[in-house]
Amino acid sequence: MVLEISDASWLSGFLDGEGHIGVHPTFDGYHQANVFVRNTHKPSIDHVGDLYSQLGLPVHIAVEHRERGKDSWYLSLTGMENILILANEVSSYSITKTRQWELMKAYCLSRTNRPSHKSKTGSIYSVEEHYMIEEFQQVNKRWTEEYKGV
Repeated sequence: MVLEISDASWLSGFLDGEGHIGVHPTFDGYHQANVFVRNTHKPSIDHVGDLYSQLGLPVHIAVEHRERGKDSWYLSLTGMENILILANEVSSYSITKTRQWELMKAYCLSRTNRPSHKSKTGSIYSVEEHYMIEEFQQVNKRWTEEYKGV
């Protein structure tokens, strides 16, 4: 399924502003690709879920109840194939997370195209994948010198 241009661009903008695109360590030493979005406006999260459903992606909306402040709803998308479907739909409309989408596509393709979980060096990640993981950490840092105006 393909989204209408207006839906794909809206979703890209929402993920640019409210989403997180990255690769994160798991408890067992692996790294998991993830596209995560959180917001206090439930109808917006529901709309994201509807668009994911149109793409055949799994939708699991959860809520975080806060004692102070508003509750927030979130959804998290994992799975290399799922993320590639989303990336191919929305990445061309991205403005602020273009590098994250480029990295995510390259990372997911690298991981899914490998014949086994081990690289030629015996590592579960190739040298290129290690570099991508490190770059994800850099591009997703908040309040770097660039943002502080230094």
